[in-house]
Amino acid sequence: MAPLERLISDDLSQALAEQRDALNQRYRTAALRLGDLDSGSFGTHLAVRVDPILTAATQAMPDRAAMVTRVLYDASLELVGRRLFDEYPALDRAWIELLPQLGPAVAATPLGTVGAVTNAIVGQEFDPDRWIDVILRLAPKIRSAAHLRDAGVLASWQAGAAHLRDSARERWDSLDDETARLAVGAEPHVDRAVLASRLDDPWHEPRVDAQPRTQIVRRIGGFVGFGGPFHHPPTVQAADGILHVADDNRWWRLHLDIFGTSLRPVPGRPSGDTSNSSRWTVTRGRARGPAGEAELTQLARNGTWASDHHSLVVASRRSHELTVIAGVAQ
Repeated sequence: MAPLERLISDDLSQALAEQRDALNQRYRTAALRLGDLDSGSFGTHLAVRVDPILTAATQAMPDRAAMVTRVLYDASLELVGRRLFDEYPALDRAWIELLPQLGPAVAATPLGTVGAVTNAIVGQEFDPDRWIDVILRLAPKIRSAAHLRDAGVLASWQAGAAHLRDSARERWDSLDDETARLAVGAEPHVDRAVLASRLDDPWHEPRVDAQPRTQIVRRIGGFVGFGGPFHHPPTVQAADGILHVADDNRWWRLHLDIFGTSLRPVPGRPSGDTSNSSRWTVTRGRARGPAGEAELTQLARNGTWASDHHSLVVASRRSHELTVIAGVAQ
């Protein structure tokens, strides 16, 4: 077994000793497969990252120490052996800061909980630190991997996965008042109905009491040669009140809100009513929405636009980027 460079707790020491032969075999197999599993780094990882997680889990369910240790050990072999803590800096925070706060869930469903937290960080498109922040707020309410999955949808949405907005809102509506406030970081005194009305507007930051103001919110897209999704300047179109983006014969549904942007591929040109929302009027160089006017010079340069109930998106034949305008309260 890999040597430990730091002192570990009695719980981890005992769990490792009781499963020494099996864990040693796991280590040898992983070292052969991965080719570069440093025993010193692995020992430090067990002491610094694994030990606090196991301590929290055994405080919740002392009889689960052996199972939790096996799950953490196997996951650790992959993560340390593949140097994923170096590749994904937020993974370090997830294991050191977050998983010890999820002790009851780790104890109850170790594989599901450890796997869900790790997978949320590795390879996802949203902001992992924002995801961790939301789960930390909800940690006292999370007792199993099933709870974590529901919380993960709420966290992923607030971390930038705008396409999860409807699913997250359904989960939020089912929460008790205290958990609902925790989920969006609202103060304890905020009325649930007021908070719900803010969430009805995708551009209202739920933690603030403010009037919306029409403004340029963000620019999205970009040329594929510089990491963007588009080969050519894209066009925009509304279809039955839903925004879509096209680049030649490729089409995406465009999801937008205060937390982020998602482009989700669709199989072809969307059908339906292509009328823009009557809440928006556009003249050369100006856009007017429910929350007032905004200057928009792109419209003076052969710009085209499409809108839904809450957002206006402008495309230009001279740019691979789209400009988003909305009435934002923040």
